[in-house]
Amino acid sequence: MHIDWDRVVTSGLAGVKRNLLPGVALQVFALALVLLYYFSPGARPGFETVAGWKTQFGFAYSALATAIFGGIIPFLYLWASGAIKRDRWRGELLFYVLFWGYRGVEVDLFYRLQAYWFGDGASFAVVLPKVLVDQFGYSVFIAAP
Repeated sequence: MHIDWDRVVTSGLAGVKRNLLPGVALQVFALALVLLYYFSPGARPGFETVAGWKTQFGFAYSALATAIFGGIIPFLYLWASGAIKRDRWRGELLFYVLFWGYRGVEVDLFYRLQAYWFGDGASFAVVLPKVLVDQFGYSVFIAAP
């Protein structure tokens, strides 16, 4: 089997170019949330409210939050940019909501399983095996294929 490395590299660089701005925007948004959490006491009640919803509603929260942020918001962007055909929007929206709702439950279950296996602390001894299992197990064999 021959791999056309020029095509692979060209395709990869084109993907990086297309996704650079959205990726940076997401990272800036994530950084803003972290900074708000640690340095803005007025924002803390909002974060605690969301954490309470997660605790109270469990997998239903995971499904809904991921369906919104992984499904509905990206769908709206694709729809507004014309990437989704006008006559197919209902099916596409249904797919995005169901797929990402399921993935939210799957990821929540996986994190709960890791907490059972390795603990739920923030020490290096707890975080390292979680990262290794996530990056070289779940991501490779379940999330990416």
